[in-house]
Amino acid sequence: MRRYYFLVLTTLYFLLVAGVPAGYSKDDVFSESVLMDAFEKGRSLVIAQVLSRRRAEDTRFLFYKVRVIRPIIPGDLTKDDLQGLVELFAGTTYGADFRLGSTYAMFVTKDYPFCYSWSHRDDIIEVDISRKENLRALVETAGRIYANTSISKFRGRVIGEAELPLLSERIISLCEQFRMKPDERVDIGRQLCESDLGSRRDQSKLDSSENSYLPPKVSLSRDQILSLLGRPNLKNGWTYVWLCGQIGKGSGAKEVGVLSATFDKSEAAVRVLYEQHEKSKWTKFAAYSINSYVDLCGWADAVLYNFQRGLKESDWDRALSLCSKPVRAKAKEYDSAGAFFGDFIPIEQITELSGFPVRSYSGGVGKITSMSFFLGLEAPEAEWPIRWKCSVVKEAGRWLVDFEPLPVKILVKKEILRRKLEKEDAKTRVAKFDRDIEFRLIPLAEEFEIGLPMLFRIEMVNVGEEPILYMATGPTSVVANDRMIITDPKGKAIKYVDTSYQIALRSNVILPDETIVLIDNYDVVSQYNITRPGRYTFQFKGWPTDTKGSNVVNVEVRDGELSAADSVFAKVRSVMPGRWKATRRLVPTRQVSGNMSGPLINVHMIGKRRGKIIDVDIFLLIAKDEGPFEPQYVNELKLWGKCKWGYVYVRGRDAESLWPDYRKQIIKALGIEEIKIN
Repeated sequence: MRRYYFLVLTTLYFLLVAGVPAGYSKDDVFSESVLMDAFEKGRSLVIAQVLSRRRAEDTRFLFYKVRVIRPIIPGDLTKDDLQGLVELFAGTTYGADFRLGSTYAMFVTKDYPFCYSWSHRDDIIEVDISRKENLRALVETAGRIYANTSISKFRGRVIGEAELPLLSERIISLCEQFRMKPDERVDIGRQLCESDLGSRRDQSKLDSSENSYLPPKVSLSRDQILSLLGRPNLKNGWTYVWLCGQIGKGSGAKEVGVLSATFDKSEAAVRVLYEQHEKSKWTKFAAYSINSYVDLCGWADAVLYNFQRGLKESDWDRALSLCSKPVRAKAKEYDSAGAFFGDFIPIEQITELSGFPVRSYSGGVGKITSMSFFLGLEAPEAEWPIRWKCSVVKEAGRWLVDFEPLPVKILVKKEILRRKLEKEDAKTRVAKFDRDIEFRLIPLAEEFEIGLPMLFRIEMVNVGEEPILYMATGPTSVVANDRMIITDPKGKAIKYVDTSYQIALRSNVILPDETIVLIDNYDVVSQYNITRPGRYTFQFKGWPTDTKGSNVVNVEVRDGELSAADSVFAKVRSVMPGRWKATRRLVPTRQVSGNMSGPLINVHMIGKRRGKIIDVDIFLLIAKDEGPFEPQYVNELKLWGKCKWGYVYVRGRDAESLWPDYRKQIIKALGIEEIKIN
C-alpha cells in the first residue's frame, strides 16, 4: 500500500511541479474550435520534431529548434521556410512543454523574414508519425476546417486591378514615391502614416494595457492598398508588411522602419501603422545596408513580378526581355523564347510563387549587385530536392533576371550523378579525369595589340564515354593565381603580376562529349605584363592542377600604346627598391566606392612580409574621379594629387623604414600634381 501511495504522489508531483501544457494532448485531432480559432488568427499548422532548446541570457526567452516533418496547413510559410531547421520563439513560460526528440503537431507564425514563433501554445499534440490513420484524420480535419475559414478565402483570392477612390495629390505622390524610391522609404512611410492613410491612437482607450488604433480616415481595400504601395515584403495572416529601410547610415544602424496594413474579413484596411523594428529581425547580413535589401521590393521585385507575369500569360518575349545578357544570348539558339523557357526553367513552380525569398547576396562594400533565391526540384532518383538557383542581377544600373543557361533536365541529371560520383575513391576519379579530360585555349582574335585587351576562351571537354566529377569554380577563379604559361618572342616567361586570391570550389559533373566554357573573354593582360610586340606563345596550365595543360597557341602581338595600368606599373617599378615586390590589378569600383567610375588601377608594393603577414607595404590606387570612398577606406587612403591617369590615393604602412623617400620618388615618376594635406 505504501508503494502504491508513493507512485501516486510521484505522479502528482510531475504533473503539478514539472508541468504539463494547458492544452497538451495525446489525442490525434485538435478540437474544431481550436483549429478554427488558430487558423483565423493566421497561424500555420505543422508536424515538427523538437531537437533542442535554448534560453536567451539577456531576456530569458526560450527558443526551440525544430525540424518540420510535414506542413499540414502552411498558411504564410513558404517551402524555403520549411526546409532545414527552424528556431521558434516560445516566450518565457513554456519550458516543459516539449520533450526533446519528440514529434508534435503545433501552430507557428512567421513574424519576420527569419524569425518564427510557436503560437497558440496552449494547444499542442504529440504525434506518432508511424500511426498513418491517426495522421490522416488530423490532416483531413484540419483541411476541412481551414477550407471554411475567412483567412483561407483571403489568402486564396486572386488580387485584381483596383479602382482607386478620390485621393489627395499628396497621398498619390507619396505612394508613387514609396513604390519607385526604395532608398527613401523610411521618410516616405512615416509621412504616409501621418496622412489620412494612416491610423491614429484611440484616445478613448489610452488607459488600456494594449494600444488601440482607429481605422484610417481614408477607407481602402486590400486591392487598393497593394495598387498604391506595391507587393509587401512579408505576409502574416491578415497583416501585410513593407520594409522601409534602416534608420541611420552604415552597418551600425540597429533599427529599420516598417509600414504595415491589417485587413478585416471584408478585406478593408482597418489599421495602417509605421513602426521601428530591430534590424537583425529583417536581415542576416548586417554588413550590408538594409536599404539595399529594400531595393528588392522596388525595381528588382518589379522585374521578378513582371517576369513571373510574362510566364503566366505565355508572353515569352516579354519575359525574355527582363533576363540578363547571357540568358538572352542562349535563347537565340532556340526557335522561340517559349521553347527556350520550357527547357531552361521550372515554369510551373515559378508561376506558383507568392514571393521571392532572398537567400543569398553578392556585391561590393555596402552595395548589393546580385540577389538569389532557390527552388527545390523533385526527382525520382534524388533522396532530397535538387536546388535550382534564380537571381536578379544589376547590369548597367538595371535589375535583370539571371539563371544558369543549363536545361533543367540536364541540371537534374548532373546533380544525381554528382551525388553518386562523390562516393568514388579518389584514385579512380583522378584516373578518369587524366584520361578523358582535355582543355582548349582559343584566341578570340587572329592577332593582338599592345595596350588593348588580349581575349581568350578556355574550354574543358570530356572526350571519354563516362561522366566525370570535377571541381568547379567561378570563371575568374579558373584563371586566378597564375594559371597561364606565356613566353615572349625571345622565349622568356612572362610573369604573373596580379595579386593572389582565395577561391571557392564545388563539385560538378561533365558528361561524355560535353564541352564546358570555363571562362569566356578572358583578358590575359589583366594578369600578365605584355608590353613588347612580337610573337608570343600561350598555354593554359589546366584545372584544378597543372598536370594537364591545354594546347599551345601562337599569336602575333602588334606594337601599340601601353595601357594606363601597364604605364603606371612600369613607372612605379622603375623607382621601387630592388628587394620590393609589386602586383597590379584593375579594381572594380564596387569594392571601394559606389559612386566612382572605373575600374581603378591598383599597384600594391610590398617591402617586407612574413608568410601571409605583411609588415611594410604601399597601397596605391588611381581613380578617374575624386572620391568618395566607402567609410572603411576614408581613413586609410590619402589623396596625393592628380596625374595623367587620374587621382592618386596612397596608403603606406611603415614604408619609410625601408624606402625613406618613397613619396617623393613616386610623385616624380607618375608626374603627380601634389595636393597638400593639412
